Amino acid sequence: MAATNNFAEFNVSASNIETDNSYQGDSTRTGGAVTGPFLPQLANKVFLQSSRMVAALALALQNKGYSTTDGTTPFQASTSPSAAVTALAAVLANIVTTADLVTAVSIGTFGGYVKFGSALGSLIIQWGQTGSLSSGGNTISFPTTFVSHDPVVMATQLSASGSASFSVSGVNFNNFSLYTNTTATEFYWFAIGN
Repeated sequence: MAATNNFAEFNVSASNIETDNSYQGDSTRTGGAVTGPFLPQLANKVFLQSSRMVAALALALQNKGYSTTDGTTPFQASTSPSAAVTALAAVLANIVTTADLVTAVSIGTFGGYVKFGSALGSLIIQWGQTGSLSSGGNTISFPTTFVSHDPVVMATQLSASGSASFSVSGVNFNNFSLYTNTTATEFYWFAIGN
């Protein structure tokens, strides 16, 4: 079934409205309604702008397959405003915002991280380059803490001075251990988790 939308513009022909310049300087727009008449030209401008934005948003959602209605047909659960608002809020919850995609980024000279939002499973990707490590176990701290699961960590030797045997172990939310059998060896590392 195709998505539906019953939102429409008010005063589509934009007749009998204030000009943009008049509207920007209108004291009722800037200071709110007080006693006295609410002039039709101002009211028409307010309703036109509001209805155009709402109609455009509803059409964009409809084009993505979401039905949007103001609480009347086809939505029949109730015609009360609160039911209509609840139904629309459920549809609008499907809009992905920047906060749903990326929540933090830090890129430094020798490492960094990207924290993705809920739309991407709150994934965290981190990377870095070690300095010269000593033989044995070396604790490498992550630039930021993982939150809910120990990450997967991969490492590769950077130094061109021969090849070292190395392993990654002791991975937790804050750091990991990189064991190497040689000194003065540097590594690139990469971690992914959430």
